[in-house]
Amino acid sequence: MHNSHNSHTARELCIMFFYIINRKDVARNVSTYRNDLYYSLLKKYLQMKYLTLLILTLIISVNAQAQFVKKSTDILSLVPSATAAVNTIARHDRKGMLQLALSSATCIAVNYGLEAAITKERPDGTGNHAFPSTHTAAAFNGATFLTMRYGWEWGVPAYALATYVGWGRIYSDRHDIWDVLGGAALGAGTALIFTRRYQTQNAEISISPTFGSGKYGISAVMRLR
Repeated sequence: MHNSHNSHTARELCIMFFYIINRKDVARNVSTYRNDLYYSLLKKYLQMKYLTLLILTLIISVNAQAQFVKKSTDILSLVPSATAAVNTIARHDRKGMLQLALSSATCIAVNYGLEAAITKERPDGTGNHAFPSTHTAAAFNGATFLTMRYGWEWGVPAYALATYVGWGRIYSDRHDIWDVLGGAALGAGTALIFTRRYQTQNAEISISPTFGSGKYGISAVMRLR
């Protein structure tokens, strides 16, 4: 009877011992699991942090580039017309000055009239005067004047610059493709209406023999046209 009691007590102690060991294993496993979880969360946090910084850097870079493009189009849209004006002054081309003035004034007047009538919102939401693109209209007006008045040697670089202006207005989210196409058509159209080819003063020389009173010679007449 006594031996049976001792055996029962020993069995209980073994159970408690293994229970304590298992409890320690459980505690150690829980601690390890928690450490792994914290490490995993920290790793994910750092990954998200670096990813967020990368995304923010890209956004800032793209935004800065868009701002640069926008500012460059603000300036470059005036270059073709300014080049045309300098040409007319350098050549003393008064007819060209008048044609450029009429073309530019008509282009701007029609452009603002269309903006007021259509009231289309800009893609970036900064106003309701998107159509047509004033910058594009001004650039293509000057480029077309240079081409029509002074030739393709002036027109090709001017059109390249005007095309950049149109692209830049879309890239900087100030206009869509239809605004730019409308501005280009308006600028080129008004220049085509008023501009005529520049005629240089060519010399026309005619030579003829002269006879009379026992004398002979050659007469030359030069006409400027």
